[in-house]
Amino acid sequence: MSGMMSRLQNIIFAVLFLAVMGLFAWLSERYQYEFDLTWGNRNSLTEASARLIEQLDEPVVVTAFIRDDNRAIRDPIEKVVGRYRRHKSDIELEYLNPDQVPQLVREHGITVDGELLVQYGGRQETTTDISEKSITHLLTRLSSETSRYVAFIEGHGERNLLGQANHDLGTWGDQLSNKGFQIQPLNLAKTQGVVDNIRTLVIASPRTSYLPGEIHLIERYLDKGGNLLLMIDPDTSQSLAPVLAELDIQQLPGIVVDAATQLLGITNPTFALAVDYPRHAITRGLHSQTIFPQASGLILAEESGWNATPFIQTLPRSWTETDILREQQNISFDPETEERPGPIIIGYALERPVESADNQEADGQTQRIVVMGDSDFLSNSYLGNGQNLELGISIMQWLSHNDSQIDIGTVRAPDVRLNINQAGALALLLVFAIALPLVLLGTGAVVWLKRRRQ
Repeated sequence: MSGMMSRLQNIIFAVLFLAVMGLFAWLSERYQYEFDLTWGNRNSLTEASARLIEQLDEPVVVTAFIRDDNRAIRDPIEKVVGRYRRHKSDIELEYLNPDQVPQLVREHGITVDGELLVQYGGRQETTTDISEKSITHLLTRLSSETSRYVAFIEGHGERNLLGQANHDLGTWGDQLSNKGFQIQPLNLAKTQGVVDNIRTLVIASPRTSYLPGEIHLIERYLDKGGNLLLMIDPDTSQSLAPVLAELDIQQLPGIVVDAATQLLGITNPTFALAVDYPRHAITRGLHSQTIFPQASGLILAEESGWNATPFIQTLPRSWTETDILREQQNISFDPETEERPGPIIIGYALERPVESADNQEADGQTQRIVVMGDSDFLSNSYLGNGQNLELGISIMQWLSHNDSQIDIGTVRAPDVRLNINQAGALALLLVFAIALPLVLLGTGAVVWLKRRRQ
């Protein structure tokens, strides 16, 4: 009787087990749940990319031009696009063999095996960079309702957003172009004004004076509600004083110095650091230091018509040095002079409502201005230091009213590479290649002998 009950229990257990497994199989076909256990969720979309995807209200079609046998490229494409499809179900991914569709290859200018053609809202663009950052920036450009034209004034020794010299801003300009900004030079002496389609005007530290008429054109642009990025250095031409006065900003005399940077391996005391950032949309994505060579301090007028927020400031140990700096010169703060102790503000974000022609505030529109006491931080020489590039991109996104796209980035794990010396490598070899197998063999031999004796 007991044997029959035991067999019945076994049968019931087997039936229930198979039923549960079948239920799990049925649920897995209809529902999916994924979670990312990697550091920083680097196999998932960043928060900024997810926000962008949620704002897309039309289907996205991704066409990969790839040969059938190229799994080395096909797998990364499926992995990256899959991250987006978790947030937006109407993203279609299709593969075309370029050898079989030569007309489409010529039509879209496909040149590389694995190149992607992304289509959204009647617009399309190709990319060979299979990464989240590249695809997110591409979708940003495709979903932008208006072109973001940026003009930089030239003709007075300003830094060139298209130039490749060390002091120019060409690398930063390239990054802006990748994010959908249309960059063009502007010579006020030739154009006699700023055209209406310019979303942001950039003045990057002129070395020679503007003519009074050119200053008038800039002031007229500001009076019409235009956005502006104004970067000045200690040796910037003083002809911009009227523009600064209209912005209620004053430039402090001297150069911001931080003698303690020598402890960080920076021998030049005129390299100021910013580590802690006042709360603002521009600095939302900054989590590391930014470096500013030869910066000017800025102060806001006591009475200002702007909603002004300081968003970049140096460390408390810094100050404004007014003496001429020489190599290996010992410097210190002198309270008996015009020098000011830190922290020194070197970046202001200004905002005010845009008024219509009848002097009434336009519905929800604001004018945005950024004044920086340094232009070197975006130059080709220093753009790669700290988060200078991220700061420069964030400034332009904020000026273009693209606040949701300011902190788009890709999380990288800090532990993806293991560096060990020769002794460590030998220890790992002894433990895992010799000691551990011997322990397992010895344990197995002991168990075998005990069982044999029984």
